[in-house]
Amino acid sequence: KIKAVKSVLILSNYGWGPVAGNKLKAFFEQAWYRVIDVVEFRAGEIERYREKITRSKAEKLAEEIGASIADTPRSVAEEASTDVVMVSDDNALNNVVYGDGGIGSCREGGALVLNASTVTPMTSSRIYKYLATRGLSYLEAPILGSTSEARECRLISMITGDPEQYLRAKSDVEEYSSAVHYVGEVPSASVVKLAVNNVLLSIPALLAESLALLEAWGVDPARFKEVVESFWIKPIVDKYWGRIVEEKPTRFKVQLAGKDCGYVASALREKGLPAFLSSTASSMYYSAASNSYLDKDYPLIERVKRTKQEAVAIATGL
Repeated sequence: KIKAVKSVLILSNYGWGPVAGNKLKAFFEQAWYRVIDVVEFRAGEIERYREKITRSKAEKLAEEIGASIADTPRSVAEEASTDVVMVSDDNALNNVVYGDGGIGSCREGGALVLNASTVTPMTSSRIYKYLATRGLSYLEAPILGSTSEARECRLISMITGDPEQYLRAKSDVEEYSSAVHYVGEVPSASVVKLAVNNVLLSIPALLAESLALLEAWGVDPARFKEVVESFWIKPIVDKYWGRIVEEKPTRFKVQLAGKDCGYVASALREKGLPAFLSSTASSMYYSAASNSYLDKDYPLIERVKRTKQEAVAIATGL
């Protein structure tokens, strides 16, 4: 007898689709469900999906998988001993933590907040201090990796905070990580994550400008690639070349690349340091985002043909 196939749609906050979303997808498919899609949404964009998820549908789905529904982050924090937060930016993290419905308003002290978001060290430090006044523990746990690494639980995690809380959370983090690094006190992990992303995101920006130079002077990019084949930068160029010449599924969105480079610049300025490269790279990505590349894979900024006015704006940081 063939079992009836039921259809489900899995919704996940941004960044957790490949981890939690795909684990749920595998669970449903084994139980003869047809998963329509795993949809990620950013904080504040839930209205885009409201027609697909009503409260009654959510309750029915929760009943099927033995889960419960929480109306606010506070509700989750009062039920769970560890709360993993992975959202898109500083504002989203603030929305999860502060206010009457935020984690910080939790009546039950002793819970652990594991922040896996990429945020500025300033915001992370403020939240760490605020949660301590509320009797809540806080660890930074940003990750390195994209969709395929998340799907296969091969992310690289960096953790900072109280060593005892680190040992408490380590086994949970290892569930989705191939490597876990303890890097000291808050906000060291946020700083390391931004430092790594600054290198990763600067390379496509440099390649974009180099290819623009070749095009402007009528030189075939194949000549550039031919020379690079004999030079030490070959593996670096190869890493991005295929994603530039052919559009592939998005691993990291242009808009988020602009955000991260901007956070690097903000963190440098917070310490009175200049941010020449990171501020320029941020402007390049945001320019691409405004030219219909908002959700495209970040190496595709090379394809954006900018006007002279846009180029001047990027160069001056305006």
